[in-house]
Amino acid sequence: MSPISRPSQRPVAPDAPFRHLIATYTHKMRAVVCTCGFNGSSVSADGKPSEWDRHIRENRVQAV
Repeated sequence: MSPISRPSQRPVAPDAPFRHLIATYTHKMRAVVCTCGFNGSSVSADGKPSEWDRHIRENRVQAV
């Protein structure tokens, strides 16, 4: 029986911009931690954007 290996990760291009991605997610609390260190919630109240949605919008890199 062979050991289970992790899938290989693609190398990041040196000129690629930093991407804000979910590093950890706690399901019951719906807590999100971004790769940049941002801590917030993925729950939205009354149809308003969640903390996570606002974080992504504020840090979106505009294409040139």
